[in-house]
Amino acid sequence: MALSDAELEKLIEESDAKLKQADEDLEALLKGLQQQYEDGKKAKEDAQAAISPELAQLRSVKRSREKGAKQEL
Repeated sequence: MALSDAELEKLIEESDAKLKQADEDLEALLKGLQQQYEDGKKAKEDAQAAISPELAQLRSVKRSREKGAKQEL
């Protein structure tokens, strides 16, 4: 199958366009994933900030009770 110069150029342009579109699709996917990661990380940090003070207090009470139980022995 012999291709004319015009047909060859058209095939090259079509292939280049497909590669460019694939690259753009990947870039869009990566941006979406990055945003999801950042949103998830912020949610985790917010949860830690909200829970940590109470958790620290609960652990302190537990340690205090454990020390009290040991002193009774």
